[in-house]
Amino acid sequence: MTEELNKLIGFENDISTYTWPEFDEDKTIDDEIEIPVQVNGKLKATIKIVLDEEESSVKEKALDAISNVVEGKTVLKEIYVKNKIYNVVVK
Repeated sequence: MTEELNKLIGFENDISTYTWPEFDEDKTIDDEIEIPVQVNGKLKATIKIVLDEEESSVKEKALDAISNVVEGKTVLKEIYVKNKIYNVVVK
């Protein structure tokens, strides 16, 4: 039945003559990841970043995501572990 359907939609060769797709490891790796953003050790947001994105753009995205939480507070320290987590210490 599948051979007949294959012919009906316009393919000339039989399905049994096609080769199997080749495995490509590069296509299994995500190029966009989601990382947590913490304020004083507590999760406040998550952001999507491109894998190995520059720290400056990750910082901008993280601070935008938590702007309402850190508003009016003093940022003492910012810690970024590449592709893992962004942590902000405020007082």
